[in-house]
Amino acid sequence: TTGGDLFVGSDLFVKDTLKVEGTLELNDLVVNQNSSIAGIVTFSNQTDNTLGDVNTGGVQLDGGLGVAKNVTVGGGLSVTGNSFFIGEVTFSSGTNGTISIGDSIGDNVVFNADVNSSFIPNINDTYDLGSSSQKWKNLFLSSNAGIGSLHVAGVSTYVGVATFQSNVFVDGTLTAGLIDGGSF
Repeated sequence: TTGGDLFVGSDLFVKDTLKVEGTLELNDLVVNQNSSIAGIVTFSNQTDNTLGDVNTGGVQLDGGLGVAKNVTVGGGLSVTGNSFFIGEVTFSSGTNGTISIGDSIGDNVVFNADVNSSFIPNINDTYDLGSSSQKWKNLFLSSNAGIGSLHVAGVSTYVGVATFQSNVFVDGTLTAGLIDGGSF
């Protein structure tokens, strides 16, 4: 028909090109072969996706999806499987202020790059670096270490000048070479 509506009660087969100027409303659309759509496509189904369930939501894709431009997600994003980010990645905590990596002690975080910033705890004098059963191996520092209390178990070797500005308590044997300007 021209200038009015087209109603098709059964199948509509188009051999070459179907051009629609205006709005095309479909209840169900099944595409079995390659298809190309130019312009803006809007899906108005308001069915929400259950986060993590690929079989819910107003639009469901059972094949891969390639996107050549930006993607904006207005709600949660759940990814099952491996994710690859190439380029700069920013994780922002949003309103609750927390970014979580991993969800159990069996998870690992592996750095295959250098840390390029300070590593500062959120709350002073609250968090540990390592534990009594999971220790860091070696600590390499190029400058001062501000330590409130130091407990050394085992042999300690000081190379260079060691300055103690308060009392030194030794519970055991102290062997010293040259003592300059002090006494025992």
